[in-house]
Amino acid sequence: MKGKYSKLPNTDSICFFGTRPSNLITIPDDHVNDAPSESPPKSKKTRRSRYDPEPDWSAMVRAKVTKTQHRVGQACDRCKLKKMKCTPDPGGCACCLILNIPCKVTDRVTGETWVRGEAGRMRAIIESLKKQTEDLKEQVTQLQRKNAQLQDSLDGSYRANLMDHFEQDLDPGHHHHSKL
Repeated sequence: MKGKYSKLPNTDSICFFGTRPSNLITIPDDHVNDAPSESPPKSKKTRRSRYDPEPDWSAMVRAKVTKTQHRVGQACDRCKLKKMKCTPDPGGCACCLILNIPCKVTDRVTGETWVRGEAGRMRAIIESLKKQTEDLKEQVTQLQRKNAQLQDSLDGSYRANLMDHFEQDLDPGHHHHSKL
């Protein structure tokens, strides 16, 4: 018999709907459960509480990708159009390297085209520039300290020199009179 069935409240039987009450047939649960199942029951995944911290989704994707490294994340434009197997080499796929052409990949979201491996090279350049910037900041700080020390020593010698002139001017035995 085919039809929808549902547990009836307060009974241990299954009822087929779509029949008139006079034709109502009930089948005990033990007869229904004896049927072989087509697939094993799926285990329920535990849900994250809303108070739990957000998981690192990127780390989960990276773990999945490193487990199954059979596929390239995204084929280069040439291999995609030619429907060829593309290798995941960072400097360019094997086909593009053999043909000595730039291995270009178009981003699916933004539509921008990049040479494969360019993002990694850019990251390395950015890190290098950050290091140079930090080194230059440190040099500027050292030069500012040295400049302040030199300024203080100049100010001190200037004051001493100025005081010598004032003392000479205040000395009654030593007068500068210009002849008019």
